[in-house]
Parts: sequence; C-alpha cells; structure tokens
Amino acid sequence: MAIEQMFSRWATRRRYTAAKNVAGGRTRELAGTVRFRCRLEQRTVTNAEISAGAVSESTGWVLFCGPAVDLAADDEVVVDDVAYLVAGAPHVVDTPRGPHHIEARLTRS
Repeated sequence: MAIEQMFSRWATRRRYTAAKNVAGGRTRELAGTVRFRCRLEQRTVTNAEISAGAVSESTGWVLFCGPAVDLAADDEVVVDDVAYLVAGAPHVVDTPRGPHHIEARLTRS
C-alpha cells in the first residue's frame, strides 16, 4: 500500500520548550513545527488496556505516521484544524525489515 493511501491526512507537529516570561514566570515557547502525513482514528479503550485496576472505558485518538516522524510526549499535533496532545511516549511498530510506523495516543488539547 502506498504511503498516500495509508496516511491520507496531513498533520502539523508543534514542539514547545519551557521559557521564562518577562515577569520571571514559566511559559511555553514554540520551538518549531513539522508537517507530515498521517492517519487519525478514534478508539474506545478499557482501563485494563491502559493499566491494571478497575475496568472503565474512555474514548481517545490514535495517530499513525511514518517511522521517520519525530514525535515525543507532550508534543502538540494539529489535524484538520483540531489540536491534540501526544499522551505518553509514541510507540514504534517494528517488522523484520525495520521500523514500519509510529502509533501515538492523543488527547484533545
């Protein structure tokens, strides 16, 4: 399958760094943006999939993108003018040939 079919949408990753404002308080400063192809799916997962404990359901989003995309926890990802936060470290899915794609859980920001 061609990457255009597998990842049919465009996303923008925004990475922020911590900075001090004029008053000496902490603020976030945009460090850079990257545009990449992706697929976004809404999923319902149970708490048992996330951690041990009582089973509950929550709806979230999973972002799929190519293995070369640099994603990190707490990055902001914008897809179709909607902003999401990367929740936790993205997961690289490997094959015998090497990295295949990245999966990242997202929450609405």
